[in-house]
Amino acid sequence: MKHFPIFLNVEGRRIVVSGGGDAAVAKLKLLLKTDAKITVFSENANRDVRNFAAEGKITLVERPLAHGDAVCAALFYAANDEDAEEAIVPAQSAGGKPGNSRRGEAGAHGASTSRPPQRISASGG
Repeated sequence: MKHFPIFLNVEGRRIVVSGGGDAAVAKLKLLLKTDAKITVFSENANRDVRNFAAEGKITLVERPLAHGDAVCAALFYAANDEDAEEAIVPAQSAGGKPGNSRRGEAGAHGASTSRPPQRISASGG
């Protein structure tokens, strides 16, 4: 099986997205159909991401993702358009070690406050 479907109740829960380019916008368009509380970390968010923030649809934190920023999130999306930034995101998201999650794979962690969130990488191409 190449893809793993996931169904997760995100109503009122926190979802974190790292990245503010086209890959992030693609994920945000789907995530905005949910009742989740979405936080995006991006130093250089594009116009679409900025518009979502201006409309109050997301919270935009205008800096790169830092260590622990995704703690207590139900779901975490690594949606960086740059490979170099994408490579360091797993370590920063919830205090993991670099290389513990490969692009395109979801982490196998629960969503409780004592565990890292589900991690899903999204490539722009």
